[in-house]
Amino acid sequence: HMDDDRGSDSGSAYVFRVASDGTAAQTTKLTAFNGAAIDVFGMSVGVTITDSQGSALALVGAHKADPGGNSAAGSAYAFMLPADVPCHECDVGFRSNGIECVNIDECAGTPCH
Repeated sequence: HMDDDRGSDSGSAYVFRVASDGTAAQTTKLTAFNGAAIDVFGMSVGVTITDSQGSALALVGAHKADPGGNSAAGSAYAFMLPADVPCHECDVGFRSNGIECVNIDECAGTPCH
C-alpha cells in the first residue's frame, strides 16, 4: 500500500496465484487508474472466488483518496481477476479501460474491457 507508482504513497496491491503444487507466484500488480499521492491504495483488500475455475473479484480500498474533490473521503475499486487472463479494472462510478462502470453488478457480471 505504500508504493509510489502514481505519486508518493499512492499505493498498490499484488495478486498471487497458488499452483496445484502449493507454490505461489505474483501474477498482477493492481493500482488505481486515477490514483494520486497519499491515496494509500491497497490498505484494505477483500477477495472472493467467483467460479470453479478460480476467477475472483477483488475489492481494494484507497482510504485517503479524494473522489470528486472530497479530501480523504476514500474510494473502493473492483477488479475482475479471471483465472486465465490478466485482470481488468472496473472502478465503480469512473471510466475504466474506456468503459464506464455504473454499479458493482456490472463489474461482477463481466469485466470492463
